[in-house]
Amino acid sequence: MATFIPSIDKILQFKVKPEAGELELLLFLEKMLDDSFEVYFNPYMNGDRPDILIMRKGYGVMIMEVKDWNLDLYELSDKKHWILKQNNSILKSPIQQALKYKDNLFELHIESLLEKKIKDIRKFNIVSCAVYFHNANENQINRLLVDPYKNDRKYQDFLKYNIELIGRDNLNELDFNLMLKRRYMKAEKESFLFTEDLYNSFKRFLNPPIHMKEDGVDLFYSSKQREIIYESDKKQQRIKGVVGSGKTTVLAARAVQAYKRISKNKFNTQILILTYNITLKNFIHDKISMVREDFPWEVFVISNYHLFINSQLNNLGIPFEKDKITDLEANYYSNKKLFLEHKSKIKTYDAIFIDEIQDYKRPWMEIIKECFLSEGGEYVLFGDVKQNIYSNPTEQKDVSTNVKGVVELKRCFRSDFKIKDLAIEFQKNIFKDKYDNSPLKIYYMSHAAMAANSTSSLTSLSFNLLFGFMPDTQINRSSR
Repeated sequence: MATFIPSIDKILQFKVKPEAGELELLLFLEKMLDDSFEVYFNPYMNGDRPDILIMRKGYGVMIMEVKDWNLDLYELSDKKHWILKQNNSILKSPIQQALKYKDNLFELHIESLLEKKIKDIRKFNIVSCAVYFHNANENQINRLLVDPYKNDRKYQDFLKYNIELIGRDNLNELDFNLMLKRRYMKAEKESFLFTEDLYNSFKRFLNPPIHMKEDGVDLFYSSKQREIIYESDKKQQRIKGVVGSGKTTVLAARAVQAYKRISKNKFNTQILILTYNITLKNFIHDKISMVREDFPWEVFVISNYHLFINSQLNNLGIPFEKDKITDLEANYYSNKKLFLEHKSKIKTYDAIFIDEIQDYKRPWMEIIKECFLSEGGEYVLFGDVKQNIYSNPTEQKDVSTNVKGVVELKRCFRSDFKIKDLAIEFQKNIFKDKYDNSPLKIYYMSHAAMAANSTSSLTSLSFNLLFGFMPDTQINRSSR
């Protein structure tokens, strides 16, 4: 029998039970697949949520999207958009939904996979896609998706090479084995494309190891930092700090403590961490890995706002039209009404932490808080208006957020006097019409105390300041 992650017994204990089609397919896979297969149900792929993913070492990966739809209620437009006949509403094609999950594995999730695909396009075939229509048979699927386009060679080739369409009557040993063989999930010999290194990369991503306390390092927090990290009563906070005050370090530690608190009373805890700049994703991941606590990596979703919203649109089956770029903000990223209409289908998070809040638009904050935060969940914002380096408009000298009050981190642990002078002069000359000049206090710490926050050099920070980039990194001030 295949290895199920989580086990079918645990799946049946979930508060949100699997849909009828999902359960039917899971039970079929339990009977069909041997122990060389791994079956992941609703894997948390850093925000992406495919229904089922099958992996077999040495062969490949298959993403399976499940729909309990009555196909008689739908029709396809000239552009192959799915249209609900009842009200002419447009839905995202389940085929495109599955293919988007595949694209994200290559482009976002599995390290170096995109590079390998570029070097050898055959690598793209190690991941295949299928859609299972639980309330339709093969003939019904063909009548809607295949037969009307028999003369469209391009579309027929697209279906042949990119997707498997499965009806309920195809859940039998003969049809399913033929499908697995077409996608090289079953073969006489292993695939040279799906190497052991690639398999291990997928395995780490889909089922990451537990972070052990010994994996972290000894961090020295100030009293104010500790107060924020271990806060348990205030569910909503905004943390404002000067450059170098350790905001991201505190965010990482607070997120881990939130998991520890919440998981005591709740199974399957989920923590969302958002930034503005996607390049900070790995930086935050590294900060979390430094925390000396035991925790499972799979509970954390780390992304930036736009990629997170893109993944949620796909999870919810909302069609995403890129034809008119100017409308993307109004139609999707700042469209709170759109997400409120789908709120019943949204998977919420027990705690949400947002870094770089000074660069967030108010509608983004409202969407995240009102649509993606579980009832009674923690919502904590980190940022400083002085670090608005992307020239996003601010109506005031400070940022307007949807959290009352502010907790300040005033101690800077990384600036030397020369850097302080450079930063102040830079602010006065470049941002003189943008922000008030506020005093900056400089504190010194021992080398050991700074080790946890030390990642860049004086030279690199000076360069970044001169060219308008102020990454949340730390300076290690050598005794020499």
